[in-house]
Amino acid sequence: MLPDFYGCLDAARILRDMCICCIGQKIEETVKDVWVFLKTFLSTEHPGLNNVANFLTVIISAASIIIAFASYNYTKDHDQQIAKFAQANEISSWVMHDAKGNIQKTEDMSLMKVSIDNGSDQPIYDVVLTSGTYQGAGSDYLSGTDFTACIGTVPPGKFATYVPYPGEGMHARIESAIAFRDNKGNNWIRDAKGILSEIKTNPCEYLKLDLPPENWQSLKSAGA
Repeated sequence: MLPDFYGCLDAARILRDMCICCIGQKIEETVKDVWVFLKTFLSTEHPGLNNVANFLTVIISAASIIIAFASYNYTKDHDQQIAKFAQANEISSWVMHDAKGNIQKTEDMSLMKVSIDNGSDQPIYDVVLTSGTYQGAGSDYLSGTDFTACIGTVPPGKFATYVPYPGEGMHARIESAIAFRDNKGNNWIRDAKGILSEIKTNPCEYLKLDLPPENWQSLKSAGA
């Protein structure tokens, strides 16, 4: 679906940019007309009411074009934001629980099972999983090698893996957090509360992993 989405979006952008270019030219022409009219108006010794009405008409026309240009600019920025978030909005992770609602953990209690859902049709990269508090007092995501798991590339689909289990405090519940790089090179993190935020560095640096990372975990298909 994404290739079709981006193709249509690119076509819309080309059409929009053509409109913006035409509007820009029209604004330039209108400004020149206003300046010529203003000089004529001021040089008239006894301007009549018709001159005043014509002058106001030109001013209103110029204002309308400027407002239209601003509207196109807003639409352009809005479209860019939608395109930027398109893949990131399709990425999520969560801690897996058993039938009794308990977190699924390994026998030594050191790791907990986490599900990753890449709902887009393109891979995501530099994926790092961690955990955080979504109910109660605590950080929205934990950083450092001891609390994270490097996954690397995640193809489209649903997968299961393991993340260090941080333990749960009294009246606090934990959830998974995921940091990744999308197919356009933007870096993101979705914290334990499910909030998606853009980050300025790659996930390993942002979550303060020891480099090169050694805390790798493999993926298994969600059905496995």
